[in-house]
Amino acid sequence: MIVTGLIEGGVFCQDMGDVVLTGVYAPVNINFQILDHQNNVLSTLSESYYPDNNNKVFISGLSELADTYLQGESLQTLFNPTSGFGAKGMFVTIHADLYQDEQLAGTFEQIFYQCNSRTKIFPSSYPYFLSRFRNRTIYPDQPVSFSFFMDRNTVLFCKAIYDNGGTVRETSTQVATASLPGYTAIMQYSLTEISSLLQVPADDIIEFQFQLCTLENETYTTIDVIKFVIDRNVTMERTMLLFKNTFGVPEIIALTGQNKRTSSLVGTYAWMQRKYRKVSTDLTELHTICSGWIDKNTLESIRDAIKSSEVFVIENSNLVEQVTITDIDLDYETPRTTPLAAYITYRVADRVQETFAREVYDSGDEEGIFDHTFDDSFE
Repeated sequence: MIVTGLIEGGVFCQDMGDVVLTGVYAPVNINFQILDHQNNVLSTLSESYYPDNNNKVFISGLSELADTYLQGESLQTLFNPTSGFGAKGMFVTIHADLYQDEQLAGTFEQIFYQCNSRTKIFPSSYPYFLSRFRNRTIYPDQPVSFSFFMDRNTVLFCKAIYDNGGTVRETSTQVATASLPGYTAIMQYSLTEISSLLQVPADDIIEFQFQLCTLENETYTTIDVIKFVIDRNVTMERTMLLFKNTFGVPEIIALTGQNKRTSSLVGTYAWMQRKYRKVSTDLTELHTICSGWIDKNTLESIRDAIKSSEVFVIENSNLVEQVTITDIDLDYETPRTTPLAAYITYRVADRVQETFAREVYDSGDEEGIFDHTFDDSFE
């Protein structure tokens, strides 16, 4: 029995095809084990396969099976904008034992990494950042998050361009990481952390970038660069969304268009004590955000947000609330002759969306029995 269709070093889920067994002359019983990055058994199952007229067995759907175990940790756990470096084993292994005539006839294993899009590349030969972007425009209160597959020779550098009393200068430093081949490095920084890392005042930084390099024979070779340009312009509206991108790692985008809100009432009714009664009334508020003028990479990132299992609104490096994207309005022609913009509608994920707040009474310096809130319009 010969096994073909396996991809050495791992594969992104959407790029996996069928595993083919050739030379099969009797039914094959396969015991599957799904293992995490520490080889802990997550699940087991058994299937029976029957050869076709060419004595072949086609095993389909392994990528879909693996994908259900690749959601990983929640965004609440992953998101920590002051953590700097973090390593996660974001892959699973499917191990299969092949039995024919109740005898072990062979085994195979396949490693799977998460990706919701077809890539036509393999994780073992993908040394770049796990992001669609190479250049990002961010705001001073916007944390940054980027990831890459770790290798024994991987070295990360941080470089910044800053204003030193009217003179533009550069500085760089090596960023501490670890050597855990096969693991995913998740890097997260706020501008304050970047300032501390480079020993440069945050207000003086114009832009910064991270360089992914390899070290061989005491020589650094740059593989990939991701650059962040700081926009200090004041915007009337800015909504920052945190989500998992197509590779299942945290990503943040800022939408600067107009935020429109609409409301509707949702009532729940049920029979109680032989009477049809209203159990609850909730006010559902929908937020429709214009993305502002965006490029194609940002559009694809918005599509990642729509498909993400979790989406959060963040402010000042804090999670505000989990939301559910309910609609996107995007219409354009190719080739495009006009700028691209999208309208995204979301609502708070919680059923009860309203929060209670009350101003604290402040007597101030008022004298007498009436304070400044007393209505004296009758005078």
